[in-house]
Amino acid sequence: HLLRREFHQFIRDKMTLGARFGMSVLLALMTGIVFQGAGNRWGNDDGTEVMKEVNNHWGALVFFTLNAMFLSAQPLLLVFPIERAVFIREYAVGTYSTSAYFIAKTMVEIPSSFVQQAVSALVCYYMVDMQGNYLYLVLSLTLLSAVSASTALLLGAATTRAEAAVNLVPAIYVPQILFAGFFVSADAIPVFMRWIQWVCPLKYSIGLATIIEFAESAVPSNNSAAVNVTNRLIYNSDVSRDSWGTYVLIMVGIFFAFRSAAAVTLSRRARKFK
Repeated sequence: HLLRREFHQFIRDKMTLGARFGMSVLLALMTGIVFQGAGNRWGNDDGTEVMKEVNNHWGALVFFTLNAMFLSAQPLLLVFPIERAVFIREYAVGTYSTSAYFIAKTMVEIPSSFVQQAVSALVCYYMVDMQGNYLYLVLSLTLLSAVSASTALLLGAATTRAEAAVNLVPAIYVPQILFAGFFVSADAIPVFMRWIQWVCPLKYSIGLATIIEFAESAVPSNNSAAVNVTNRLIYNSDVSRDSWGTYVLIMVGIFFAFRSAAAVTLSRRARKFK
């Protein structure tokens, strides 16, 4: 019953649904226009030109990954502040448990995130002329969406008002952008703060996207400068091609940790009204 209600509620809210998918397509189009063809421009064997082209290619990938994080976290940040009164009333009379409520939301959210990322990636993939496996890229972005949504749910569960939840938006985005590795290398970060990067899903998502997009088979082997520059980019980004499985497991772990923390937080708040 709860799953069916969540699904119907998701489908009926056509304005929010249209805005969510419309914004995804719009940002994908903007990314595609700005970075058009950047995914298949490697330059000649001149190292300087190749470096410029590879940086443009990687910039498109990073920007597209950032879009996935922004668009997935924002809608769910306000879920609990808006639905809190209904949840507390139904939880207090034993209509359902907190775990059932979260499971129902997750079962509706993840498929919708997959479709959203598949549509936006389809637009951007061909306009930018990306070289990686399309399905793998969509799956990596869907995983980032799920983890970012879990972070938003945790912050939303910890607040009582929508205004407070909105004010916490920078807490989701800024640390991840700062510690993801594309503005500053890990070695340049003060030692006592380096641990933060290991709990930032954006870092692992960019790592996965980089592995997918700059796979050895995707880089022209007859362009030695392109091979060297992409290998250096991967090394400087603190990414290992052999560690993709580790990145996935860590992101799945963060997903369950944040979602469980959100459930516990919401449950404790609801018990006060029993």
